[in-house]
Amino acid sequence: IEVAVKLLYRGVPNFLTSHDRVWNVLDLIIVVLGVVESWLGVICRPATTHLSRSRNLAAVKSGSGWSFYSLVRILRLTRLLRLLKLFKVVKQLMALVNAFRAMMESFGVVLGVLVLWILACAIVCTQMLGHGSGTDQNSERMKELQPLFQKHFRDIPTTMFSLFQVTTLDNWIDIAQPAIELDSRWQGFFVVFICIASWTMISILTAVASENVVESAMGREEGQKKAAAEAQKQ
Repeated sequence: IEVAVKLLYRGVPNFLTSHDRVWNVLDLIIVVLGVVESWLGVICRPATTHLSRSRNLAAVKSGSGWSFYSLVRILRLTRLLRLLKLFKVVKQLMALVNAFRAMMESFGVVLGVLVLWILACAIVCTQMLGHGSGTDQNSERMKELQPLFQKHFRDIPTTMFSLFQVTTLDNWIDIAQPAIELDSRWQGFFVVFICIASWTMISILTAVASENVVESAMGREEGQKKAAAEAQKQ
């Protein structure tokens, strides 16, 4: 009812272009998903009452009907989106959202550089290790390590994920050790990669996040001081 009243009072253009358009769209999505979930519940209730337990089990095993009931359950979970409206009511939470949005703008540049660095290194590792370029494919050591190289460096997406794991320092030696055993010069590669991707970039992200949080807190304090000064003047 609230969404319908807003649409009738403001009109569709104003509803979608006003300063609180994000919350209007969120309300509309929640209402639409609720209506769809209600109708699907009405449609599938007669079927569930007439199907026996064995037929339900057979339907689940065969895959028929399972996706339909799963869709209904997922739509019910979308009611949790209503909790997001707390950010509109509580000013402190809204200030946190604004700080997070400003932080993501700075994060985009750093993450872009990090992705490009991982992509460039992934191309090198895929060609050198995954495809065996520049190595003796007939050597016994290469044949022993080839399954590990195919596991971590068989193509660029797989290699990028492996290098991302190295960036997080999560069992990174399991990924680097086969390459180091093949050629000790890979030690230098992984040292440089970790120094740039893990230590430098992650430190920059932490610094950017801290700076935005401090600026947000200072801006909030200045706003409170101005509001208090205006109140005293009045």
